[in-house]
Amino acid sequence: MSNLLLLVLAVVLLFTSLFFGLSYVRERRKMKMRFNKFRR
Repeated sequence: MSNLLLLVLAVVLLFTSLFFGLSYVRERRKMKMRFNKFRR
């Protein structure tokens, strides 16, 4: 039972980290685009 709980917790952590990573990358891409616009 405890093993199953640990597995679920690990999966949830993995998914949350993936989601935050994707959103972070997207924000960085937006910032890069903005900086490029300012440079021109």
